Amino acid sequence: MNRNWIRLPLKGAQNVRELGGLPAMDGHQTAWHAFLRSDQLSGLTAEDREMLLAYGLSTVIDLRSPGETEKRPDSQELLDSILYCHIPFMEADISPEGQAGALDSLQDLGSLYLSLLERKDVIRQLFRQMDEAPDGCILFHCTAGKDRTGVLALMLLMLTGVDRQDCETNYMQSFTNLTRNPQFAYLSQNGYHYLVRSDAEDIDKAYDHIASCPHGIKGFLEGCGISRACMERVCHRMLG
Repeated sequence: MNRNWIRLPLKGAQNVRELGGLPAMDGHQTAWHAFLRSDQLSGLTAEDREMLLAYGLSTVIDLRSPGETEKRPDSQELLDSILYCHIPFMEADISPEGQAGALDSLQDLGSLYLSLLERKDVIRQLFRQMDEAPDGCILFHCTAGKDRTGVLALMLLMLTGVDRQDCETNYMQSFTNLTRNPQFAYLSQNGYHYLVRSDAEDIDKAYDHIASCPHGIKGFLEGCGISRACMERVCHRMLG
C-alpha cells in the first residue's frame, strides 16, 4: 500500500497513526511506513488487519503490563502474520479497568513520564528490539496509545531532530483521537478526563528532562546503555 495516512482509518483502533512526514534533522523528513504508534489492537476487524499488513506492518511491540495483555490480548489473527514482542514499560495495570492506585498515577502525567524515563533497562530493550526488527513497519502500542506509547514516540522523534512543537503536536493528537472511542469518551465525560487528556505541559516534562542531559537525546540513550551504532540504525530507519 503506497498511500500514506496520518491516522489510519481503522474500525477497531482509533489512535493508530504515523510518525512519518515530520520535519527532521538536516532537512530530512521522518519516513512514512516505518513506525506507527497505536492504542490496543484487541478489537481489530478483518479489514483492519488487512490494511495493517498491506501498509507494511512487520513488527508489533506491546508496551502494556501483563495484566492488560491478559484482559485484552492483541488480535491473534494479526500476530500470526508478524513478529510480536511484549516489552512492558511498567508493571501496573493502567487500563480503564485497572486498580485505582495505578489509575491515580494518571492524574500527574508529567511525573509518570519522568518515572518511565527511569526505566533504563526497558528503554535499552526497546531500542535493541527496534534495531533488530525485520524490514517493514514497526507498530508500538499500549492501551490508549498515549502515555507509554507517547514517551517512546517522543524519544524516537527527538532522536531524529524533530523540534519541540512538532513533538508536542504529535502527543496532543491522542486526546482528539480517543474521543472516537466510546469507552474513553464515556470516561472523559464522567469525571475521568485525566485518563484521556494529552496536554503539552505533560510531555514537555519528559522533553525537558531528555534535552537537559549532556548531548541531549543521544546522551540520555547512552545513559540507558544504548550504543551510538544502535541509535544510528534506529535513526536511519526513522528517516528512511
